[in-house]
Amino acid sequence: MLIKKIAILGGTGFVGQSLCNRLSEDGYKLKVPTRNREYSRGNLILLPNLELVETDIHNSENLKKLLVDCDAVINLVGILNEKGNNGKGFKKVHVKLIENLISACEINGIRRIMQMSALNADAKNGKSFYLKTKGEAEKLLRSNSVGIKTTILKPSVIFGKKDSFFNRFASLLKVSPLFFPLACHQTKFAPVYVLDVVEMIARAVNDPDSYDKKFQLCGAKTYSLKDLVRYTSDALGLKCTIIPLNNIVSRIQARIFDFIPGKPFSTDNYLSAQTNSICECNDLFRYNIKPTAIEDIVPHYLSDYEYSSFYSKFRKNLTKSITGMSAGFHDPTDWISTGNYALNYLISGDFNKGVPMGKVTVFAGESGAGKSYICAGNIVKAAQEQGIFVVLIDSENALDETWLQALNVDTSDEKLLKLNMSMIDDVAKTISEFMKGYKDQHADDKENAPKVLFVIDSLGMMLTPTDVNQFEAGDMKGDLGRKPKALTALVRNCVNMFGSWNVGLIATNHTYASQDMFDPDDKISGGQGFIYASSIVVAMKKLKLKEDEKGNKVTDVRGIRAACKVMKTRYAKPFEGVQVKIPYDTGMDPYSGLVDLFEKKGLLVQTGNRLKYVDPQGKEHIDFRKQWTGDKLDMIMANFEEVAPAESTEEEKE
Repeated sequence: MLIKKIAILGGTGFVGQSLCNRLSEDGYKLKVPTRNREYSRGNLILLPNLELVETDIHNSENLKKLLVDCDAVINLVGILNEKGNNGKGFKKVHVKLIENLISACEINGIRRIMQMSALNADAKNGKSFYLKTKGEAEKLLRSNSVGIKTTILKPSVIFGKKDSFFNRFASLLKVSPLFFPLACHQTKFAPVYVLDVVEMIARAVNDPDSYDKKFQLCGAKTYSLKDLVRYTSDALGLKCTIIPLNNIVSRIQARIFDFIPGKPFSTDNYLSAQTNSICECNDLFRYNIKPTAIEDIVPHYLSDYEYSSFYSKFRKNLTKSITGMSAGFHDPTDWISTGNYALNYLISGDFNKGVPMGKVTVFAGESGAGKSYICAGNIVKAAQEQGIFVVLIDSENALDETWLQALNVDTSDEKLLKLNMSMIDDVAKTISEFMKGYKDQHADDKENAPKVLFVIDSLGMMLTPTDVNQFEAGDMKGDLGRKPKALTALVRNCVNMFGSWNVGLIATNHTYASQDMFDPDDKISGGQGFIYASSIVVAMKKLKLKEDEKGNKVTDVRGIRAACKVMKTRYAKPFEGVQVKIPYDTGMDPYSGLVDLFEKKGLLVQTGNRLKYVDPQGKEHIDFRKQWTGDKLDMIMANFEEVAPAESTEEEKE
């Protein structure tokens, strides 16, 4: 079996991140699940062939969906302690997950699993819940009835820069630098370097000789736990007296620590430590991997421990002391398609993404340019398909249920809340009140907070109290001073409120003809402050569509050509445009505008009266312009990154 795409469960963890980097170097396509894409991505998002998927792998249906189109699975998921002390937590993570994994592999036709287990794992004779459940997982994989080829990896304790072994003892020693009572001090370990483990996996994943095998993985030397703690103390420059505890006192200590948050040591850890974690035969040598000594690695990252500890405390205290502040990057984790591949690309740099959650996106254009069609129609529909609840604020009183349903928008109360509001202040209050309740309700479980999208159609039609008062008094001057400030404040506050939450805002706005001969582009109502505050701005212009369904020119108007220009974006090159065709009878073609885009990028080249495309294998595809549709354009999009020419810099042009 040839493996090209691998799902890595636990890929965001200590071993997982190193493994992803290593397999990426070998050209594998990777799919990595995470409960929270924002907080667990590390450097993974930078890997060009890795897809980070926000999902819960302990949900069997989610797991089945995750494994679609994968050839193999590497499972690194595991816990050293559980919340309780009855083994249920270990059972869920180590056994139930494997049961669901085997089922998901069977459904998706996957016949290759590599499983991270542990030395001494044994379903029958394991001394702890950890070892028993790890053994049960091995047993399930070995006895699977669907022909899955398994490789079981059984390492001793794994060390490296972000390990939970040396770093844990370093933190404990800093708390007690003079005297350190140590349980199970005689237990022996052979610490194995994380990059050696990763290299072993990389060499074995596509090797038939590794099928249905167990591999023990150990480091260069064997140490007692006391030796390793002493080594850690010396590396930190501490003069600490280590006090070995006998077996009875060790057990008592473990029992007390069961009730301490974080469980630095537990009864289950104590039971696991009753057996030495050393190899009978070090299988690293099977793949010509020389084990790395702890002396070559550990001093380098323990010397940085004091500094990292300081900055970690500073970060924690700072975020607690300032209300509304969060630390870290808040890159979008969810994107919603506009319904058009070319427009998606110009906004996000990806044909399938579109507009991001956690941001404010504005589509501005003249009346009839297709703003509502894209925002209240296509984007709402796509959001609902992704499980995002939509709050649709209609300030124009123009969004009929029949029209929305014709665009395949689900208008049921479970998927959509439609609000008819015309006052800017009311809209601001509604969003503010929602966000206060939303944040309070989900403060302790941010990663599982429901996703919500606000859609405002439109900003330009909203009113201020002055507008209303003047109208009632028969004065039609309008509030030209306060309204731009109010719109700017609304957008600016939304940007700050949404930030790291699963909430976004899509809004439409109006444009007016420019009176500036040096800048003839249409101007967006609301003022410059409003534009500065918005995350993404797309300007739209209405053109007549005089084509039939086959692309032949006709005299009568058959629809709209929406000329879309991305005025502001941080995800792609700004000020690029595309014409999107929206026929009255059939609606928007998602492929509309792609041919022009690919011509501009130099992927489709004129040859006579036809267009030529050369795929990554060097094969030429030549067809008339009208024939470049559907599957043919899918082919170019799929190979886009491989064949798109790099844009030259000004220095290169000279």
